Amino acid sequence: YIKMNTKKFIGRNNELKELNARYNSGRKEFGVIYGRRRIGKSALITHFLSDKNGILFQAKRDNAYGNLRSFSYAINKILKLPKNYVFSSWQEVFDSISEYAKEKRFILAIDEYPYIIEQDASFPSVLQEFVDHAGENMFILISGSDVSLLKKEIKDHASPLYKRRTFEMSMTQMPYG
Repeated sequence: YIKMNTKKFIGRNNELKELNARYNSGRKEFGVIYGRRRIGKSALITHFLSDKNGILFQAKRDNAYGNLRSFSYAINKILKLPKNYVFSSWQEVFDSISEYAKEKRFILAIDEYPYIIEQDASFPSVLQEFVDHAGENMFILISGSDVSLLKKEIKDHASPLYKRRTFEMSMTQMPYG
């Protein structure tokens, strides 16, 4: 369990209600959240995770190894691995998460997903295999601001993630009131 640093959360009650309903379904879920920058995607996911077992990984504009290393450091505490351990591949990371989540519900949220695939074209197919073989305890979220890329990832017949999502959310600007 990772306690997220949460600020005051305002609005997005409908989105939060949908995420919680999906979480409480007890089924494997794979969701995609997209919307323009500074709209509240990360805040929503952070708030959603605040009282749940899971991790939010913020991908960076880094090289492929840099994101794998950063993700490894973030997940090591949960998996009780040495702090500086770096997984050898995304496949190894996902296998370890699957093993961990056999007994309990676990959320894996990857924010700014497009940053990873900019550097590692194989990542969508590795994620596809993880989604396909994950147990019922897995709740997987990807999000990002590159709306067209995310839509292509989930709606293009040629994409490894085609027809794998169980839900998607398009976040728009909240009304002023």
